[in-house]
Parts: sequence; structure tokens; C-alpha cells
Amino acid sequence: MIVSPKQAYRFWRIAPLELLIFLASVIVTIFSTLEDGIYVSVGASLVVLLFRIARPRGEFLGRVRLQAIEQGPNSTSYAPRSVYVPLARKNVNPDIHVEDAPPGVLIYRFEESFTFPNASLLNDRIVDYAKEKTRRGRASQYKKLGDRPWNEGYVPRSMDKILHMNENDHRPLLRAVVYDFSAVSNIDSTGIQSLVDTRQQLDRYSDREVEYHFAAVMSPWIKRALVAGGFGTGQPAHRVVEVASVVPIATAEDPDTHGEEEFQRRRRKSFTKDVEAGEDIIQQIPDKHPTDSSARSLSSDSDVLPVVPTNYPFFHLDLDDAVRSAEKVPMA
Repeated sequence: MIVSPKQAYRFWRIAPLELLIFLASVIVTIFSTLEDGIYVSVGASLVVLLFRIARPRGEFLGRVRLQAIEQGPNSTSYAPRSVYVPLARKNVNPDIHVEDAPPGVLIYRFEESFTFPNASLLNDRIVDYAKEKTRRGRASQYKKLGDRPWNEGYVPRSMDKILHMNENDHRPLLRAVVYDFSAVSNIDSTGIQSLVDTRQQLDRYSDREVEYHFAAVMSPWIKRALVAGGFGTGQPAHRVVEVASVVPIATAEDPDTHGEEEFQRRRRKSFTKDVEAGEDIIQQIPDKHPTDSSARSLSSDSDVLPVVPTNYPFFHLDLDDAVRSAEKVPMA
């Protein structure tokens, strides 16, 4: 418990809050007992942990278009790409241009697991932001003023004014929501129900079926939970298929890989040109293993396979593919 001022300053640079907890435990230990100092430090750390779980950080994102400059001895190459950064410009050069999300599209990045303590807060955050950036799909869903719920928010106290609210509102309609799940390591039933509630609220507010895209869902359990909640499936307005080269098969065969080359050869012959032509619907190709229901596509010119199963078109490998698919949704 005795540290030098240099070490204390290092604690301050690493985690200021933890230094305050450390100092509080030292003071309590000096004027009380060692056990009380331990209780204070453990209790304060537990409170901080619970607060971070219950009120997690999360960001609405905008797009930055980059040019990656690669300088060689004889030439310079430029590789354009897009990245997504917080609209609040945290840890970003303030001089660069951050584009807003495409009109009618919301991009939200979770920074903690989506569980019972924070589900309601995140739902309110997303719904409130959607109502701030987009307009209501229909001026009124009620026949008379008394049918409106008390907690729906401010509306004029006249049905005639309500029916003309949207005439001067030039905000876009909400058409898609993109969730970045790269930092989500766990989701429970309350989190799924909160996503369902968010979907119902936004669909009712927009008076249309909003698309919900998920990026970087790497955990099979999270994916399974989202599918059970009704996400991931359906027919999107635009489909993005991420494909990658097939890893060469070793010449040595074992019981698991026996006949794999012949199987790949048969699949290449049966491939249709959906990926090359940019078709929205990917043909289902029979798989070698009947228990695997994921559809795969192969290019007729090169050996490629989809990185993620194509039977869940709303689950994307990364955020850029999810946004490109979402912004193809018709505006009206």
C-alpha cells in the first residue's frame, strides 16, 4: 500500500478512478483497520463495475473515406476504403471530414455486452436518436386525440395540426438500422427482447418494415440468439455476398478430406453466375454435408466461397458491407 509518488502518478495516467479508490482504501486503513480498507476498495470497485455494465458506452457512427498510400521504391499506390468512426469525433483528428450515415440509415456500435442491466437504456437511446434524425412515417395512427398514449411524446393538441405535422418535415424516413456487434461478447434473453421491442417501436414509428443489419457477429451463440429473435432472415432489398479464395487442399487424404477435390469439382460445374452478375438471390448449391444448411456460391472463373453463410442475408462480415447493403433500401 506504500507507493512512491512516481508510481502513484503512473496509476493516475493509467486509470484515474482506480487511483482514487486506492487512495480511499489507504486513508480508511490508516484511520481504521486493514479489513475496512479492503472492504472499501472491493466495494468501490464493484460499484464501478456495475455502473459500467448498467450504463455502457455506445456510439452512433459516421463514415470517413480513406486513401491508404503505399509508397514503394519505384511507384506509389492508392487503395481507397471506408471506415466508420463516432460522430462525436472521439480520438479522431478534428480536421477530417466525417460523413453522416446515409439518409434514413442509423449505424450504432455497441461497446459492451447486451444484457439485462443495460437493455432498456440502449433501447431508449436508439429509439430517441431515430426519432431525432428521421420523421414519422404517418402523421397519426389514431382516429382521435384521446387514443394517443400519454408517453408518446409531444404532439399538438389538435387532430388537424397532427395530420399536417409531416408537411414541413424534410427529414428522411427511417429505412435501415445497422448494428455493429464486434464488441458484443454476450447477449441474453432480455437483450434479444429489447432488440425486438426496438424493432417494433421503429417499425411503428416509420410506418414501414425497417431492415436491421448486423455486422461482425462472430459468436455462434449470439447469432443463434438473434435468429431465435427473428433477425437475420428474410429478403433484403439488396444483398452483399462476401467471398474469399478457397484454401488449397493438401495432397494427403484422410477420412475427413477424402473425396473433397471431387466434391469441389462437381460444385464448380453446378455454379450459376449470381455473384458475378450481382444478382440479389444466390442459388442454393447442395452441400457435401447434409447437416450444414448454409448456402455457398462458387465463381466460374476462380475458386471462391462465401465467408459467412448466405442463408442469413442480414448478417455481414464487416460494417462496410452492412452499410452498403442498408443504403440500397428504397427511400419510400
